[in-house]
Amino acid sequence: MKLRTKIALAMAGFMLFLLITSFGVAWLVSRQQIVDARYDVLRQALSLLEEDERNQQAVLSLHEDSVVLERQANGDWGIIGGQADGALRFPVNFGEPALVDDWFVIATSNGLGYAFQDAAVSETLQTLATIFLVIFLIAVAMTFLGSLWIVRQGLNPLRRLESTMERITESGTLENNRCRQGQR
Repeated sequence: MKLRTKIALAMAGFMLFLLITSFGVAWLVSRQQIVDARYDVLRQALSLLEEDERNQQAVLSLHEDSVVLERQANGDWGIIGGQADGALRFPVNFGEPALVDDWFVIATSNGLGYAFQDAAVSETLQTLATIFLVIFLIAVAMTFLGSLWIVRQGLNPLRRLESTMERITESGTLENNRCRQGQR
């Protein structure tokens, strides 16, 4: 492997580290912001349910695809208000909002819980991840090609020096072959 390729790879590797770090942070921050916005709905439901258990219908109106949960004797959560697919399981702790598949879930201290399904958030997160991946791959390719070009330009004087030294070694004299040919 040529020196310029090694240097370009080293520069691209460093840029890769920077890109991974920046994209990772951007992904985590944007994901957290999107999810936190949904958690506000959960917090509203939590305060309504903790106020009075009779607020179940009001809580169901907070989101289109929402359900009210009740902790069963076996510790599982059963749906007591709203409609949902039958085989849902919500591993939830009190007061901690959770994202389970496409469901945002929160539980109260009095054994009630609230969940709503929002597939749009999952789709948004998936689209965001795809965009980040495409931009990341383009940035890595551009970084490598740019590094290769910069190194090539930087090493050009050394290449010319090398060719001059080879000419001197082959001819055994310091004279330039072009000068001798012009004198003849």
